[in-house]
Amino acid sequence: MIKLCRLQQIWDEVGESDNVKVTMLLQFEQECLDVYNRKVDRAAKLRKTLEELESAAKLVALSGFNKALIA
Repeated sequence: MIKLCRLQQIWDEVGESDNVKVTMLLQFEQECLDVYNRKVDRAAKLRKTLEELESAAKLVALSGFNKALIA
């Protein structure tokens, strides 16, 4: 919020038009949404990978394969 106040102050100092301000704010909002969506997508992929690894570990444990390696 502080950065937006500073941006507003700069715009006021240079006499930026309302149209330019709105356009820039919409661009900032879209960039924030893009970053958020990338992070959500990455988290979903990581969760899927962890679930796959967990399933594989359970299969190994059930198969007794790890016991054969120890013996």
